[in-house]
Amino acid sequence: MKNLNRRNFLKASAALGTGITFSAGLSGCSSSNALKSTSQDSDQFTNYWVNIPKEGELSFVCPRAEMGQGISTGLAILLCEALDYPITKLKVKNAPANRVYDHQQFKTQLTGGSSSTSSEYQHILNIGASIKHSLLLAASKKLKIDITELKTKDGFVLFENKRLSYQSLAYEISNEMIAYKDFNFPEEKALNYIGKHISRVDNESKILGTESYGIDTKNSKVTGIENPLVAVLIHPPKIGASPLSCNSDELLKLDGVKHVLKISTGFAIVATKYWQAIEAKSQFQGKWDNPKNLFDTKEYIQECKDKIKNFDGKDHFSEGDDYLKQEMEIEAEFVVPYLAHAPMEPQNCTININSENAQVWVPTQTVGSVKPIVSEITGLSEDNIQVNCSSLGGGFGRRGQADYIIQAAEIGNMIKKPVKLQFSREDDMKAGFYRPLVVTKMKASMDKTGEHIYLKQSIATQSLYDDILPDMMVGLTPSWVSNGVSRALGRLGSMIAGGTSVKEGANPPYNLKGIQINWNKMETPVPTLYWRSVGHSQNAFFVESFMDEIANKLKIDPIEFREKRLKKSPRLLNVLQRVKEISKWSDKNNQRHLGVATHFSFNSRCAAVIEVEKRNNQIKITNVWCVIDCGRAINPDGVHAQLMGSAIFGLTAALNGKIEYAKGEVVQSNFHDYQLMTMDQVPNIYTEVIDSQEPPTGVGEPAVPVMAPALCNALYSLTNIRYRELPLTDHLDIS
Repeated sequence: MKNLNRRNFLKASAALGTGITFSAGLSGCSSSNALKSTSQDSDQFTNYWVNIPKEGELSFVCPRAEMGQGISTGLAILLCEALDYPITKLKVKNAPANRVYDHQQFKTQLTGGSSSTSSEYQHILNIGASIKHSLLLAASKKLKIDITELKTKDGFVLFENKRLSYQSLAYEISNEMIAYKDFNFPEEKALNYIGKHISRVDNESKILGTESYGIDTKNSKVTGIENPLVAVLIHPPKIGASPLSCNSDELLKLDGVKHVLKISTGFAIVATKYWQAIEAKSQFQGKWDNPKNLFDTKEYIQECKDKIKNFDGKDHFSEGDDYLKQEMEIEAEFVVPYLAHAPMEPQNCTININSENAQVWVPTQTVGSVKPIVSEITGLSEDNIQVNCSSLGGGFGRRGQADYIIQAAEIGNMIKKPVKLQFSREDDMKAGFYRPLVVTKMKASMDKTGEHIYLKQSIATQSLYDDILPDMMVGLTPSWVSNGVSRALGRLGSMIAGGTSVKEGANPPYNLKGIQINWNKMETPVPTLYWRSVGHSQNAFFVESFMDEIANKLKIDPIEFREKRLKKSPRLLNVLQRVKEISKWSDKNNQRHLGVATHFSFNSRCAAVIEVEKRNNQIKITNVWCVIDCGRAINPDGVHAQLMGSAIFGLTAALNGKIEYAKGEVVQSNFHDYQLMTMDQVPNIYTEVIDSQEPPTGVGEPAVPVMAPALCNALYSLTNIRYRELPLTDHLDIS
């Protein structure tokens, strides 16, 4: 942590009532303010990590967005371990927008890439260790004894029969006494919180319904604003259409309707209450400038198939020898559809803009982009924009896009009154940003022994980064760089790295003799976005399904085939062998139909086995076994929960997930036609976390990619049919 040292570790200051607040500088800070103490009347959360009040519980500001993944608990565990403070007495709060909370790797304030724990791991431990050491120095001075004679326990400094609380020592710390300290791991048995079964810090608030989400900002207790107006959107019914005019005069006569506005992406109806706005929306009539060519997914899939039929495309990835035809060859074509994120909480943003400043309340994964966006729309300085971040009712990448923030800022800037923009479920589904549709063709050549295997592949899909990078760069660049320049840098970056998601996870780990992957870059009007596990979600399906086909052609057991070829990947081999053991793979017979898949993503290794059976002429998924090696499991219960959630998420997509366009319009609109797995459909899920002392790696996404291929491989065992096009419910009756 080269940027966290004695010089830039915040000395001490009065804040949060009568308490003292500590802050540590982060790399990527745009302002030295992050390293200064705040005054008594400043915002109690800004620039700070830990608050020690004169009385009462300590508090910690979590720098990453809590969206159900449990990061607030994971980082609290790290702090409490290093600080030696009871986690049950720690208050955890969401960080506001400030460069001090920038992601250690991405250099902007965001949450994603299954990287929150790994990026903050040593940083939070060092913050806790430094504060603890500073308190020990204060106690040493106060008691006039050597620091080596002091110990800490559960928020107290101990010496003989004396107990000094951290709260009683906070004001003893002077500027000269703050001391930076690295956290050094003790023996495993001496750990109090890391690796233990710890209840989530947000359990109580979620059980009691007091957790604050963006959708709750109508509550004046959250915002301090009494009865903000409510806005709903009318998005273009056909993709690529531009708004022209509407029946605004008639709508303004309706009860409660205050404004009917044309914004950059469509129209907005602003009313006193949500249902008044919805009623007006039902009576909306508009004119649109529609594109000449209306996008259709069926036509697009055929266009993609035409591109790949002869394995054409630009060389995107090559490794080893050129493709060589041998005694045996197999060929297969795969298709995966556009997918929606479908978080439980639809998009929303509350904003209050006047001529001098702006306040924003928003559930977002990209906090760092909010101030630049609002500043660009309003002309206000970023220093006069305050961003408050709520917990998120699901993210999965969808809240990495700022469309709803832009729309709310446009509306708020026009009316100069507090307003809450609220998407409906249909808005979220039909006007979303999607996981790209991908079509690929794969061909393999093997000798009779299966020792030498060559692979070539042609992929047809659009560039995810063409859609993402221009706006993402707005949050990545310093505040003095204009948004226009930032977007230009993003477009340049996309030219260089636009195919990253196309190839991530596409290289099989099975020691092949040669691999050639070609990419046909497609152009579509469909907006795409990161989706939980990004390119791994489709590439694991392609690779692991095709590897099973190769094993079958060679008449080798699928796990045995993988075991023989993973000698150079011992940790991946280990998770494969563990899932083989706990699923009792070796005991399978004609009555058991199992499928397997392994994958490396987000620096973690994951393997799954899925069992299916036929009941009353219907196929039933009965069991899922999943094993992960994610390094040191900071919060094992959280890891198990993520594996279970990933299994359901991945199976839902494999079974049902599909966004289609017909004549330019999205077909799906809600959960009746974009179905989630129901409780009675969810199989038994058994999870295992490999015990490790390696640094922690990703958890929230690595189990998603293995679900679809493991399921399809199990279905082949049952039906003797290869399912290469998702979703599966388009092809068979499966419950």
